[in-house]
Amino acid sequence: PFFAQCLFRAVGTPRLGLSWGEPLPTWAMGMTQGVFPSCCKCPAKEAVVSQPCDTNEGEATLTVSEMERRQAASLSHASAATSIDELMDYRMDPFRFDTPALCAFFVQMVQFFGLQEHLSVPRLTVVGFALEVALTYRDVPYHSFFHAFSVTQFLFALYSKTDGVSSILSREDVLALFVASLVHDADHPGNNNAWEVATKSPLAARYGDEAVLERHHAAVGMRIMSRDKHNMFGSLRESSQNEVRKTYTHAILMTDMAKHSQMVADLKGHSAKGSQAFRREEADERRTLAGVLLHSADISNPLIPDYDLCRRWAEKIKAEFWSQYNNELEQKLPPTQMWASLGTPLGFYKSQVGFIDFVVSPLWLCVFDIFPTVAEKGRLRESLGKNRARWEQLADAEAARTASNAGVPSVDIARKV
Repeated sequence: PFFAQCLFRAVGTPRLGLSWGEPLPTWAMGMTQGVFPSCCKCPAKEAVVSQPCDTNEGEATLTVSEMERRQAASLSHASAATSIDELMDYRMDPFRFDTPALCAFFVQMVQFFGLQEHLSVPRLTVVGFALEVALTYRDVPYHSFFHAFSVTQFLFALYSKTDGVSSILSREDVLALFVASLVHDADHPGNNNAWEVATKSPLAARYGDEAVLERHHAAVGMRIMSRDKHNMFGSLRESSQNEVRKTYTHAILMTDMAKHSQMVADLKGHSAKGSQAFRREEADERRTLAGVLLHSADISNPLIPDYDLCRRWAEKIKAEFWSQYNNELEQKLPPTQMWASLGTPLGFYKSQVGFIDFVVSPLWLCVFDIFPTVAEKGRLRESLGKNRARWEQLADAEAARTASNAGVPSVDIARKV
């Protein structure tokens, strides 16, 4: 534990507000396992430390020996998903794990791509960066660190299963893309850009009402990497750093839904070219692909080959939308009308069908056309169809039930929602 404290202080803990002599959270100390040899033990086995509870239910006082026992249990739990095969599984459920485990998995992804070896990215830099990014995410229903990891892991599975993509992007592109993926919703407040603009928030003023949250997320990540010990791009040559930063920023900005329609239109124009739509020798085309991949992964929940997990994510985004809708009414702002019926089961089910039909499918069908192995190896097209059918069945059943209770044809009920 003493050496863990030394390491974590060296990595940096400004968001925790800790200084020398203060106890380190157990979850943070767990991240240092494997960095020092097992012989590095603190002799003060009965020293007392304070551990913030992950469930925010207060603080528990633990002896060092108890803390180490819990660390071992946590690492044993995390080891269930440390295999690359599971990280490549589109069905991986991030809610099974805690923050340090998710950060450890991110380190594994970086290692798998050979970025530490070929780009000389220090392991401690990856660990410190992942922890700092995790600390910026707020406790909101959907745009939490679980979402950030889920998008990153989905992207990892996609990239790993698709030769067409890996043959186009350089290692520097991959580094930029996966750093952007973990950061892409950092410090998300749980509302959208329209809310920021309508409320004339400080962020909206700072970014001139344009891509407010996306620009903020990118800036949060750059602020973290402004410290050498957290700089994921710090080992690159200066010329490479500039290009990687451009790709990182572009990828995050492309997650702005305001850019979705244009992205789909552009991809449709390139679909016939297949993977030739993006040429490895053209930096701008590789950068464009990075943005397409991150945005596609960002809205990939309906493609998850596990309806229960797909529904859990849908329930979470509904909670955020419904909260903002009610806040809009309370603040006497123009309400987002497409969310007006989310408070009813029928409105919720139909919103998912509409999301798939008008947002997810148009983009992902282009991705499938350009990179056929994405659909083939992960059976993602099939999963998208099955999940849509499940939502439609639920909507039809709820419409019938509502119509029966109201004594009107179910088709009329469905049209009104």
